[in-house]
Amino acid sequence: MRQSTSPAAANGRTRPLRLAFLGALFWSAAAGASALLGLSHWADLARAAAVSERFALGALIAFPAALFFARPAARGGGRIRRFFTFLLLLGSATLGATGFVFALQSVLDAASWHGHPVHLVGIWLFYTVLVGLYEFAVIGVRLYFPYGLAALLAFSLWFALRPR
Repeated sequence: MRQSTSPAAANGRTRPLRLAFLGALFWSAAAGASALLGLSHWADLARAAAVSERFALGALIAFPAALFFARPAARGGGRIRRFFTFLLLLGSATLGATGFVFALQSVLDAASWHGHPVHLVGIWLFYTVLVGLYEFAVIGVRLYFPYGLAALLAFSLWFALRPR
């Protein structure tokens, strides 16, 4: 007997991918909007949009990773465990991925006006990545408050309440 290749039959296989893709898009939009609202007082809106794009890219990278690790970590627990698991994993993955994006941008910015001998590249790269992470930690994290935190709570609640 021939198996059906309808979208309904394939739904069981594509649902986790669709969930990760759509969740990443919505989480990315929420993080980018949170940063843009925090930077709305800037006179140069093009720079504010560029910073907001970094936040959105970090969130886009973070959501599928957090979802991948949250499913097995929250398995066997109740709604409260699922809520706090996703809250912790999505929050830390978003901060880590966004910090990584800021560090890469710092390397690209510095590389455009630095010319180092080959033996100093490792030291320069290490220092520049640390500067980018520091910049994000000191200046960037505050842009997640209060809107990003509200979105994080909403996404965690969604994860806790959705059927397994």
